[in-house]
Amino acid sequence: MSEQTIVTRTAAPAATTANVAENTLGGVRRRFIELTGRKNLLVGGRINEDKGANNYINAGQTHLDGRLDLPESRERVRLELDTGEYQVQVERLYNLESLRLITSSGAIDLTKKRVKEQSFKSQMKAPFSAFESGTPANWTFSTVSINRDNTLAADPGGDDLLTGSSHQYKVILFDAKADEDIIVEILGRFQSETLVSDDDTTFWVENFPEMSAIAAAFMSEKDHSDGARYNLYANMLNFEIQRIDDISAVNEMSGTEIEMEPNYTM
Repeated sequence: MSEQTIVTRTAAPAATTANVAENTLGGVRRRFIELTGRKNLLVGGRINEDKGANNYINAGQTHLDGRLDLPESRERVRLELDTGEYQVQVERLYNLESLRLITSSGAIDLTKKRVKEQSFKSQMKAPFSAFESGTPANWTFSTVSINRDNTLAADPGGDDLLTGSSHQYKVILFDAKADEDIIVEILGRFQSETLVSDDDTTFWVENFPEMSAIAAAFMSEKDHSDGARYNLYANMLNFEIQRIDDISAVNEMSGTEIEMEPNYTM
């Protein structure tokens, strides 16, 4: 009589963010839910199916971007200003620190003109469409709007740039239309990339997942009336931010600032 072999089959574990690295969006979402108990921000309470938790995590890291001025938030970016254009769109820019034009004649460091859009137009030439061609001498960092059909919004006076439409984006405005193709080199503080997929990561999520979860919890309580929980998360977040500030201050003593590249011609 042959021996009977009994084979026990076990179902493969379902893919969940419980097994993902802690320094990813999925890992921070798990921490956020454990901290707050907000399972209503998951589909059916399942940790791997988001229903709003990710929004608070992204809001939390935007809050951290504004609270902590770290070297890691600085980026040097090059954009193209085409002939005949007087603006360049730039995403995620939080604060513009310096700007340089790379033209056929060489590099030019432009003067900062930190004024509001309407003031900029009154001090320069208005409307923007009337700008003369040449090499820009001043810039301002502004927000403009586009209509649903992707055309620029217009004010009653016929100007071609004005906030107030449904889609807004950030641009650097110049006081002249470029008379040649120009490279715009900027140095500034940038906001973190938006986290979308469970394995996405950013500087905050990669290096400070616990603080990222606390920041998300803090942002979630801003929409609710539980003052005790709000104060709890605020205190927890302030403690973490102070700790990072202290470490950053020590490291800054031996660190170097980001410098613009030396002048060169195209």
